[in-house]
Amino acid sequence: MLRPGQLYKLKRFALCIHHEATNLRRKQAPEAPAQQAMSPPSLPGNQMAPSSFAAVLQNIAVPQAIVGHPMVLPAQQAAPNLTHALDSRDMRMTRRPGSESFKAEALEPRNGDERKEEKTQEEESEPIRCHFHRKPQLNCKICRRVYYSAVDPNFQKKDDKKASDKKADEETPGVRMRGAEAFEITNKQTYNFNSMLRDQILKNTYFKTLVKIDTFEGIMDEMYQYVETAETYGGGSTTVPSSLFCCLYRLFTIGLSYDELSLLCESKDWPYIRCCGFLYIRFGCAPEKLWDFLGEYCVDDEEFEPSKSTPGFIVTVGEYVESLLMDERYYYSTLPRIPMGVKKKIEEKVAPLGQYRRRAAQNKSLLHLFKEQGTLVEACRDKGAWVEGSVVQVIESVSTRLSVRIKVT
Repeated sequence: MLRPGQLYKLKRFALCIHHEATNLRRKQAPEAPAQQAMSPPSLPGNQMAPSSFAAVLQNIAVPQAIVGHPMVLPAQQAAPNLTHALDSRDMRMTRRPGSESFKAEALEPRNGDERKEEKTQEEESEPIRCHFHRKPQLNCKICRRVYYSAVDPNFQKKDDKKASDKKADEETPGVRMRGAEAFEITNKQTYNFNSMLRDQILKNTYFKTLVKIDTFEGIMDEMYQYVETAETYGGGSTTVPSSLFCCLYRLFTIGLSYDELSLLCESKDWPYIRCCGFLYIRFGCAPEKLWDFLGEYCVDDEEFEPSKSTPGFIVTVGEYVESLLMDERYYYSTLPRIPMGVKKKIEEKVAPLGQYRRRAAQNKSLLHLFKEQGTLVEACRDKGAWVEGSVVQVIESVSTRLSVRIKVT
């Protein structure tokens, strides 16, 4: 049995033999064909041993500790086998199918295009999964894509085509989307909540009970029962999130459609449910589309008490929505920042709201006159221009936000 030191010396000895054999072959390469014909016959491994190679091996001193060891072969047998093994270190042995022989092939690096094709095939083979919901939710775009792609493989292409067709309509200013389509959220990771408030909500005991509720109707029932304030924190604390904000964050994780968001904002039973809908738009909507969704609610005259810490302080829904558009802070938390260019445009539209509210209060006392078709009136457009027209219809679907449809003359 060789010791580690002797095995190391044996390896060094074999490497010296290989170098000596290589030098001899280089010296004998330019010799005449007649001299090459006198060379010894080929040895196993298709390698030609030089005539003086055996003599070189005999002249090299071998350590006495390894002479006679069964792993050490005579010089004439070890030389060709060792040379063949070292020369074929860059070759790959492959067995031909149906045969016992081996074939040596050079290792060739893969082409970059082949690697990209293999990577693309692996990505296509992996199924699309929703990272937000454990159970499929039809309000979620990713969940719908996974569900319908299992039924119809061509559904994803159809869905992409529909999305490209609707892209121009969605980017048109002033267009308010309605329907079962999911409301677009700008930040699907944090929902534009600051890190401290988000961590407090996730650690809250009440929010952990809301995680078990997976439906929009279930969260609505929770708000009917437990939400009694529009503040960020409840119970006079600055660390315990209120029930409203726990329900709001849970709605973000579930995802809402335009119809469900409209039910929140148009609720007639509980004003704090409307506050939840307005906050959902304020946190999730793109800044340039805020006025398109919240502008019409700025003249809503429903009154409510936003905070239990200041009893007797009553505001209207219109004033509450205006504060969401103009202020950067909401009680003890911050609202998502609005770019300065967008904020200036919103300020121009918010400026005449005080006059609009006073005029709306006076017109309510004369509502019987507006119900007569053909009554001559004047209406103010967005840019402050007054136009004349006649009454066509009074829209009373929302009692706190009446509107009149007119025909411009």
